Amino acid sequence: MRISPRKQRSRGRKMAISKNFNSCAHGLSRRRCLALLAALPGLAWLPGCSAFGIEPLRIAAHGWLGYAPLFLARDLDYLPKNDVHLMESLSAGDSMELLRGKAVHGAGLTLDEALRLRDEGLDLRIVLIFNQSLGADVLLARGNIHTLRDLAGRRLGAETNAVGMLIVDTVLKAAGLAPDQVTLVSIGADGHEAAWRSGALDALVTYEPIVSRILNSGGAHRLFDSRQMPDTIFDVLVVRADSLSRHERHLKLLLRGYFQGRRLLRDNPIDASYRLTNFLRIDPDAIIAAYRYLELPDAVINRRYLTPGSTSLIPAAERLARWMTDTGLLHRPPRLDNLLSAAYLPRESGL
Repeated sequence: MRISPRKQRSRGRKMAISKNFNSCAHGLSRRRCLALLAALPGLAWLPGCSAFGIEPLRIAAHGWLGYAPLFLARDLDYLPKNDVHLMESLSAGDSMELLRGKAVHGAGLTLDEALRLRDEGLDLRIVLIFNQSLGADVLLARGNIHTLRDLAGRRLGAETNAVGMLIVDTVLKAAGLAPDQVTLVSIGADGHEAAWRSGALDALVTYEPIVSRILNSGGAHRLFDSRQMPDTIFDVLVVRADSLSRHERHLKLLLRGYFQGRRLLRDNPIDASYRLTNFLRIDPDAIIAAYRYLELPDAVINRRYLTPGSTSLIPAAERLARWMTDTGLLHRPPRLDNLLSAAYLPRESGL
């Protein structure tokens, strides 16, 4: 795993939900929001209150390698239980729904998902860069497909979100193929493994830990991955702007706990990988191997990413937003001047 000085299973956990659940009706139906929350295994309908009389900070995230240090922090009591509640969502889409409905204050999402929500009118801030993908997003292919040109006439599965379509677009351009020379099959991440096992696909754009599970089953190989798209695919923590001042202390506790979990992953990967097997649903050796394809920036590098300047996340966000606007995934070029905040990062050395 590269840790720089650079969908999904839920476990039974008690998670506190605000007493005033009526806010869930904003942005999606109350019934849909209730259904999403009820689908989280082990959810306890408990009113939460921190020691300071403020409701706990609620963060949604699904089973992704980059978010795993948060859940290590929770399981090792690095996060104060009365101040921060993590909700293991079933997918990134569900995290977005919970954020739209104000059932959570923040969520772990890809950069493109954050831009989409801002395009919808949600005022969000990026307060943490979890990871940059350096091979964790992958185009898998059957054994009889040896080059990108061999995709001509084949069935290619992918999520039709920005990351999935950006990889498809990049692959087709590299192969010199037009979009109509492949059959694109839209499949959500939760259907990737079943679709692959059924033999319905010749190639599939997916990501870890799904990549490892498919490779371990045999009959697939890496044809292309995000190492060929540097500074493009990031996972970030977004928080609603209207929650920042009220939850400043909670956010600082959350990020400090995250970096403590990250430090365990860096210093004792074997222990950490065993603790993460249920969360990621792959064995410890595969977890360690999968982290080789992610870069998890430390607090110092995070501060550079989240501070305006040449080393910030803004140039990558601008390139991605331009592509999303050109392809119709965004209605208009987004405002990015207030996208980032480094105010909640810890300043301790070694994190």
